Amino acid sequence: MDPKITESDPPSYLNGITQVLQYGEFTATGNRKVRYAVSLTERDLTIQKITSTTAGRSKVVFNLRDCVGCRAFIADDNADAGAYFSVYFYPFKRRWMSSGVARQRVEQCFRVALFQDARSNLEEAEKWAGAIRESSVRQQHLRTRVLYSEVHRPCSVMLLVNPHSGKGQALSLFTGHVQHMLNEAGVQHTLVITGEF
Repeated sequence: MDPKITESDPPSYLNGITQVLQYGEFTATGNRKVRYAVSLTERDLTIQKITSTTAGRSKVVFNLRDCVGCRAFIADDNADAGAYFSVYFYPFKRRWMSSGVARQRVEQCFRVALFQDARSNLEEAEKWAGAIRESSVRQQHLRTRVLYSEVHRPCSVMLLVNPHSGKGQALSLFTGHVQHMLNEAGVQHTLVITGEF
């Protein structure tokens, strides 16, 4: 038996071979001339910029254990037939002014314009978002040994925020950081701001 292979390794990783679950080429949201090759495996989301020269090709690999959510959506512009999907990661990164590492938010957003029909593009974006969420949940299970098919996300969460606690920045911390994380993870929430009695 090969000592490098454990029982928790998915079958597609035996003998060092990774199976690509999905592959697609999409444009960047800000610049439609920039194209990216996106591939999804059971463990990673790989993003590579497509250019005519090899020097300009940058490849970024995100571990799905760091993924907190993914969503598909259409633009507010009715003239745009494309759809979009955004993936939200919180990987460990070096801090700018210190020697330590901390989790920092990274969003990757892609425009799907494979068809002339906006509905078909949205279905494709939803297919990608669902596959990324599903693979991410499987990676969380491998890390924590908790079977997520039995643990359901809460229907909604109620948050109590005391705006006068600490340095008086609780509400701004919620709206600046926590609310974005909950929305990205798809967790419905109700905010209750406590008052003075």
